[in-house]
Amino acid sequence: MFILDDIFLFPLKGVAYIAQKIAEQVELEQNDETTVRKKLLELQLLYEMDEITEEEYDRREAELIRRLKAAKLRAQDDLDEIDDVDEIDDADDVGDTDNTDVT
Repeated sequence: MFILDDIFLFPLKGVAYIAQKIAEQVELEQNDETTVRKKLLELQLLYEMDEITEEEYDRREAELIRRLKAAKLRAQDDLDEIDDVDEIDDADDVGDTDNTDVT
């Protein structure tokens, strides 16, 4: 019975998996520091070419700056976590001394 359930539910699980991967990619792109910087440059270009109003520019710039700050904080948190793991590994290495005397 479970095999039949898996067969019938496979298309739904496949679509859910794809949707999850797309959502993850969108999240990464929206919060990537490089992508946000590019969007800021594009926004500035649109403003300088009179494609958007000053109010629109200010509104969108504030949102992009908020996203840029969030991306920097996330990157800093990731670096802090890596540093914490490295410190733990270094502390473990200090205790792993071999006291055998080779003469």
